[in-house]
Amino acid sequence: MTADLVVLDFENAEVRTSDYESLKPSGWLTGEIINFYWTFLERREFRTEPCVLFLGTYTAYRISNAESATVTDNISAQLSDELNHRQLILIP
Repeated sequence: MTADLVVLDFENAEVRTSDYESLKPSGWLTGEIINFYWTFLERREFRTEPCVLFLGTYTAYRISNAESATVTDNISAQLSDELNHRQLILIP
């Protein structure tokens, strides 16, 4: 069995061998690849743009699969300070 080694690491966002391998033709884009890219954009390319909010794949999943308004209301409450200060919210 091949070890699932970390091939990219940027500020605690990691891409492992299995994520990289999934990018081959007929593969798929993993949440880890998206989160890695989101982290890179947020902390490197948009670090001087406090008006942009990057939501991660876990939060996006929770919003899109919420079974009740209570779930989305809780997420909204947790993000209320962030949402009030941002002009652009990017969701994968």
